Amino acid sequence: MFKPFIASLCLFICLSLSSFPALAITGLELMQQYQRLHEVDTQYTRSSMTLINRKGRKRERIMQTYEKKSANGENRSLLKFLSPKKIANVGLLTWQHSGETDDDQWLYLPASKRVKRIASAGKKNPFMGSDLSFEDMQSEDLQAHTYKVVGEEDINGQTCWKIEALPATQKEARASAYGKRFIWLRKDITYPVKMDFYNRRDALIKQATYEQLEQAKDSVWRHNKSVMSTLKKKTSTVIIIEKRQIGLTIDEKQFNQQALKRPPVINK
Repeated sequence: MFKPFIASLCLFICLSLSSFPALAITGLELMQQYQRLHEVDTQYTRSSMTLINRKGRKRERIMQTYEKKSANGENRSLLKFLSPKKIANVGLLTWQHSGETDDDQWLYLPASKRVKRIASAGKKNPFMGSDLSFEDMQSEDLQAHTYKVVGEEDINGQTCWKIEALPATQKEARASAYGKRFIWLRKDITYPVKMDFYNRRDALIKQATYEQLEQAKDSVWRHNKSVMSTLKKKTSTVIIIEKRQIGLTIDEKQFNQQALKRPPVINK
């Protein structure tokens, strides 16, 4: 005699559950998806870097970067300037560390023949006079930030998630020049096309755009042009990728301080 009641109860539960919307994807899940889709084991790029001052005057540089995921899954990168002669062989070595351990960065200046370790406080400083800081030269650390989807916007005709990124801890907040960032991820390919940077007083200080997107390999997308602008100074730094290789063989020994001092190995 309980069967009709049980059947009615089951029907009520099913109808109630079906009335709830599907759980929305979180900001962290989107950022994890971004890294998962576009991560590669190795990459080489040769790029031009153009520094533009407030009067529109330009300084041109050529640089190359080798990147590799190490055996423990952490990222390594070695950037070398190739020209002009004044800064040729200046290099930046970056080791990403997981968890709460700070990333390591070392700068090599040939004039002094010394390798300088970049302290945490120094990562807020401009990198080689550009609009990029040493902090900007590090890869996105998902454990060091919290991410929240705050809306959707169209950028150049493409619908994007707008994600707010905040330092996850007081330690990260002290080490960063940014109180928060907003990241626009294209919904169709989960790839960033714009980023806004705010200081600790909630003032917009820098903006970046990522342009000329192409499908580099399988699900992997890359931008071939980036523009970082410092709003108060009215300066900008434009980076154009001239050559890219993905999946090449790179010896992990290339990512140490001895390799940082050596002349750049140019990939033909």
